[in-house]
Amino acid sequence: MRSIKAVAGIITAVTMSTAVIGGGVAVAQPATTDGDVASQTGASTVETVDAATISQVNSILAREGSQTLPAETDKLGLSADNKLLAFDRAGQELAFVDSTPQYRGDIQLYEDSFLQNATQAVVGCVGGVIGYDAILEILERRVGYLAFVKFLAGRVGWGLAVTCASGAVSSAMGW
Repeated sequence: MRSIKAVAGIITAVTMSTAVIGGGVAVAQPATTDGDVASQTGASTVETVDAATISQVNSILAREGSQTLPAETDKLGLSADNKLLAFDRAGQELAFVDSTPQYRGDIQLYEDSFLQNATQAVVGCVGGVIGYDAILEILERRVGYLAFVKFLAGRVGWGLAVTCASGAVSSAMGW
């Protein structure tokens, strides 16, 4: 029969991640949550993302002529000044420089209806989490594609942001 101390040790082991240190000795470390990473780094938001989302973000970065995310990226975040941040599984910030422009001046919209239709499409996609006026305002600033994805990601998460910023919205904005 196990003692209470032994059971507590098992529970603690289950709730902690382990890191293997040279020589095969495992040392228990507390699991790092996305909230922990955000508070430790000063990021406004941090989210664990899947490989498909990382691939989509890398595609956006490459299209805008920016450095792609490091291979070990497990979490994406935004800094207080809306710069993209990359973190590994342990929550350590990776060497990555977000050099994408925040705003673009070369977007030509032929009619306001294109912008309004794009805004309505995004409102529908995010399920009303972000209001029409907020989305219209950011699109009226003529932001770049990644800037728009980051705006959405800070409110609805990276997976939905990448999905909602594509298609008709990209076409209407000239991305």
